[in-house]
Amino acid sequence: ATVTLDGTEHGAGEYLFENLVPGTYSYQVKHQEYFDESGEVEITDEDVSLVIELQKDDTSVLLAEEVNISVFPNPASSRINIEAGTIINEVHLIDMIGVTVMHTLVNDKNHTLNVAGLKDGLYFIQVVTEAGTKTKRVQIVN
Repeated sequence: ATVTLDGTEHGAGEYLFENLVPGTYSYQVKHQEYFDESGEVEITDEDVSLVIELQKDDTSVLLAEEVNISVFPNPASSRINIEAGTIINEVHLIDMIGVTVMHTLVNDKNHTLNVAGLKDGLYFIQVVTEAGTKTKRVQIVN
């Protein structure tokens, strides 16, 4: 974490600020993947200890470009292979009007969908991975 005390930023490490003149100082604590924390601390003639607990920021969203997915063959007639650089959690096959025609839970970097018997047409494969979600268009021909 970085700590900014009274406008001066201090790099990562354990923090001990000595010889501060009594008064009120503003602080801000920043750490990647955590929400920033800020406030004020009052310094007196005694030692002051301040414990800051940062809250994990799990609201970030990976860009779709960061999720590497391969879907083949395209067009497909009987099966579609899906390969990912990370664990695939689930796969949705969605038709052009938005109806999910197939949903599969996975727990692997590779998966094969059996599409034999589906109507010819364009579909979307939505692949949900540990790194994010990516949607690809596929054509099914029998």
